Amino acid sequence: MVKSFRIKNIVIGEGIPKICVPIVGTDEEQINSEISILKASNFDIVEWRADHFENVTDFVKVQQILKTLRASLPDVPLLFTFRTKEEGGVREFDIQSYIKLNEAVIRSGLVDIVDIELFTGDQYVKTLIEE
Repeated sequence: MVKSFRIKNIVIGEGIPKICVPIVGTDEEQINSEISILKASNFDIVEWRADHFENVTDFVKVQQILKTLRASLPDVPLLFTFRTKEEGGVREFDIQSYIKLNEAVIRSGLVDIVDIELFTGDQYVKTLIEE
């Protein structure tokens, strides 16, 4: 049985497959350039791959990028993803930093979906889901 759910104007689990496009800029200038390109494109969901962002350990800068994304693409569902190097991402990140980053993003209220890696460990996954 397939469950469907709505995020903003998009219903996941119904109709045609949805198109999710990543933002992988390493700095604010690159991210803003990618946002400009996306504004002229046709897609359903945007994913910010924050592991590419050079200042990802600075939660204030992460929140600034999230605010920019939300203001620039207000009606588009925003997925936040941080992949550690072990998960196929571009950055080494210890588990406590991973948890703190995801908690800060969740608490910001600026994203619609957070991609939590199940390999993180049941205890940590449950903590983030509760958050």
